[in-house]
Amino acid sequence: MANIYNKRLAFAKSPEPGLLGGVLPFPPLNRVAMLTDYVDPAERAVACPNQDVVYGGGGIVALDVSPVVVQVPDFDSRFWVYQIVDARTDSFADLGAMHGTRPGFYLLVGPTWRGEVPPGITKVFRSGTNTGFFGPRAFQDDTPEDKRAIQDVISLIDAYPLAEFDGKMKKHDWSKLPHFPQPDSGGAETKWVFPETFFDQLPLLLDDAMPLAGEEPRYAALRDSSRRRRRIRH
Repeated sequence: MANIYNKRLAFAKSPEPGLLGGVLPFPPLNRVAMLTDYVDPAERAVACPNQDVVYGGGGIVALDVSPVVVQVPDFDSRFWVYQIVDARTDSFADLGAMHGTRPGFYLLVGPTWRGEVPPGITKVFRSGTNTGFFGPRAFQDDTPEDKRAIQDVISLIDAYPLAEFDGKMKKHDWSKLPHFPQPDSGGAETKWVFPETFFDQLPLLLDDAMPLAGEEPRYAALRDSSRRRRRIRH
C-alpha cells in the first residue's frame, strides 16, 4: 500500500503524459502513457516480467479525485490485458482478451462514489481503495511488420477523468511523448517504500483503503501504534 501511495505522490508531479528518463511511462494522475515497443532494459522503477508485450503504465488512479474512463479499442485477435489493481494490488477489473472484453468505454470508481453513469459506458468497476494502478499491455511479435501494425491499436489505448468523456475514442501518437529527466538511482531498482516516513504515512494509507471484512481491529491497532511511535519520536 505504501508502494502504490508513494507512486501516487510522485506521479502527481507529472505535468503531462511523458516518459521519465525516456523509458518509463510518466503521466499525471488518472491518465496513462504508452510505450511504442518493448520495455527498455534501462527501466528500473518497476519490475516488468513480460518481454513480448508493449507496456503502458504509470497509470496511477486517484478515484477520490475523479472516476476514470478506460478506453478499450478493437484488438482483433491480438492478445491484450489491462492490469487494474487497488492500493493492495488486488485486481478489481477484468479487462482483457481472456475475459472476452468487447471494445468500448469502462468506468473505474472509488469505494464511496455514488455519481451518475453517463450513456455509453459499458461497465463500471468499483475499487476498494481510492488509489490504484492501471497498466495496459498488448502482445507484439518481434517482426518489423507487427511493430508497425500495433501502433494503430495502441494509439487508442487511453484513460482520463470522467469529465472528459464524450463517447468518442480519443487517439494519441505515443511516439511523440516528451521526455523528462529521471533521478539517478545508481542502476538499482527504484525504492517506493521509505522506512523513515512509514509511520507518518500509515494513517494516510489506512484512510485511503477502507478495511476489508474483519480488518477493523487490525486498523485500530495500526492507528494506535502509529500514534505512539510518532509521539515517542517527537
